Formats: sequence, structure tokens, C-alpha cells
Amino acid sequence: MEQYKPMGEFFDRMSGEYDAHMKDNVEGFEQFYSSIAAAIPETKAELGILDIGCGTGIELAAVFQRVPNALITGVDLSGEMLDILRDKYNNYHN
Repeated sequence: MEQYKPMGEFFDRMSGEYDAHMKDNVEGFEQFYSSIAAAIPETKAELGILDIGCGTGIELAAVFQRVPNALITGVDLSGEMLDILRDKYNNYHN
């Protein structure tokens, strides 16, 4: 796991500006992140989802629109990104 440490540290440093950077630099930002969620069937049931490389959870707003009771497990190399994700969605209930 040591070989991934520099990448995790890089994203830790970027974490505070990551969402704004992505919104400003990903062409078709809204469409792109909505398309990720579009592959998930709409349901009110609890649905387990594994998000590998979840970062700050930019895509999860669109996921929760389709699956308001989703049970998401997020995995990321950056602890700072995971902290931001938790702050955004820790109390999310629809």
C-alpha cells in the first residue's frame, strides 16, 4: 500500500478545492455525473452500492435522487476526501 501513499497525499492536498475544480474543468459536468447514476435502477428500497475511488462523493447527489435509501460504501486513498464526503452525506436521509 506504500506505493499509493503519494497519490493519497496529492488528493488530500486537493480535497478542499476538488469539487470546484471538477465543476470548472469537466466538460458536461452535470451530464457526466448524472450518467453515472442513470445506470442504477430507481428504487425506494435499500440498495447496497460500492463506490471505489469515491473522492468527495460528487456523484452521490445524483445517486440519492434515484435511490434515496442507498447504502453506500465509499473507498478512496484520500482520508481528506472521505472526510468531506462524510460531512456532505453523513446525515442524509430522504
